[in-house]
Amino acid sequence: MRKLLIILFLLKGLYSSGQNLNNWDTAWVNSFGGPSIDIGKDIKETSDKGFIIAGTSSSFGNGNTSFYIIKTDSMGLHQWSKAIGSNYNDIAYSVDIASDGGYFFSGISNWNIQSGYDGYLIKTDNLGNVLWSKNYGGNDWDFIYNSCLMPDGGLLLCGETYSDSKGGADAYLIRTNANGDTLWTKKIGTTGNDAFYSVEQKNNRIYVVGKTHNTLTNKSNASIYQLDYNGNILKQDFFSQNTADDHEYKDLYLTGSGDVLLCGKRSSNSTPYYILRKIDTTNFNQFNSFTSPQNIFYNCIIEGNNNDIYTLAQNVGGAGGTAVLFHRFNSTFTYLNAANFGGIKDEDGFEIIRTSRGYAFVGWTKSYGNQNNSTDENVYLVVFNKKDLVNDYFLIVTEFQDNLPMVGLNENKINLTKTIVYPNPINTISAIRFDEDNLDGKTISYQLYDSQGKLVSEENIVITNKHIMINRNELNTGIYTYKLKLNSLPISTGKLSVE
Repeated sequence: MRKLLIILFLLKGLYSSGQNLNNWDTAWVNSFGGPSIDIGKDIKETSDKGFIIAGTSSSFGNGNTSFYIIKTDSMGLHQWSKAIGSNYNDIAYSVDIASDGGYFFSGISNWNIQSGYDGYLIKTDNLGNVLWSKNYGGNDWDFIYNSCLMPDGGLLLCGETYSDSKGGADAYLIRTNANGDTLWTKKIGTTGNDAFYSVEQKNNRIYVVGKTHNTLTNKSNASIYQLDYNGNILKQDFFSQNTADDHEYKDLYLTGSGDVLLCGKRSSNSTPYYILRKIDTTNFNQFNSFTSPQNIFYNCIIEGNNNDIYTLAQNVGGAGGTAVLFHRFNSTFTYLNAANFGGIKDEDGFEIIRTSRGYAFVGWTKSYGNQNNSTDENVYLVVFNKKDLVNDYFLIVTEFQDNLPMVGLNENKINLTKTIVYPNPINTISAIRFDEDNLDGKTISYQLYDSQGKLVSEENIVITNKHIMINRNELNTGIYTYKLKLNSLPISTGKLSVE
């Protein structure tokens, strides 16, 4: 069901019905969702000049949360949507458009409650129908927060992992091919918590940002790494303005001139500071920076028209509480202008993109689209067919109340079975024993991953007398994780040691 409202928006938060008498530029404001929490996290422009959105829904799907996928036209009007996930928690953070016109959606899933969360990647066709899904991680919690396409059609996935980490969490980077198979994995960690939040690639170089624990100060530094396409670290830089505070980068953007734009924050005991920086890609030298102690939470940064810099933030000073702040600076971070987007309740924005016509951002809203007097979040999409940011917009608001079935796609419904490896550690040959009798005679896929998450062995084996036999072959000494699948669905996982 679609409900259309036309309102006049002023930055001071005043609203009135009427026509566009001031001849302001138009912004299309759209909300999507159901009776519970629905959030948009990432957005890309599609070949038809519409948009594909990756988000998370607790209104629809099999489990507590599901991947929420929305396709719109060029004004942000709903075309189709899907809820995808397991019987547990599935959270989407990122979307990329494949070379065949389909989509990659990445995030996390705890389909395997034995090992907690895994990184999760879904490939769909151009209508959102699932073609395959892949899980990444080890025997502990593993998270994927962001992704980007590689020239060969594969992906870079970044996040954090607790599996075989050096301390708390290690920063986590995975390169896959176009089928989602792991080519290599990079873990960077200290004895504290480390993480990657955003990744991009350009000119045979990978750039990834996040936080790195400083063992001397016991605080985190904002970190950026440059790697080659094989995962070798070429350069790194750690940023801190005050050794008593934690720092982290949340997003990066590679400009047309070859520089890096960074946004992040410094968490102080008294006042949070929000950081914008521009550095070069040669030596990571700083060109410009901007630090704000205001109640502004920068989530995203991009390069706009005429080398201007655009940021997306949550502004605590919105009309109803919090609002989405669309900020414009020149190339040296001199403030130019801004626009605030929000209604009588709260909003937040997570990703802004430059489109073929202007800009678009996605996040969540409590002001628009709520059903049955719900106070929960809905997906929030705002589209601007304008090359430059202006102060005032005439808003056309569309509230789409989705009606996806409460039981969504069932591609990952899992019945876990208990398995035991003996002998373990393995010397020459071992067996994996199944608790269930009804698996005898069935062929399962056996996959073995090393401690870095790289696939080192894969074969199809027939279960006989509740066992499958596995050989050490050429495996090096170490700890490995095995994953077992039946008809492409995971049924069990565990660890084995090789002596």
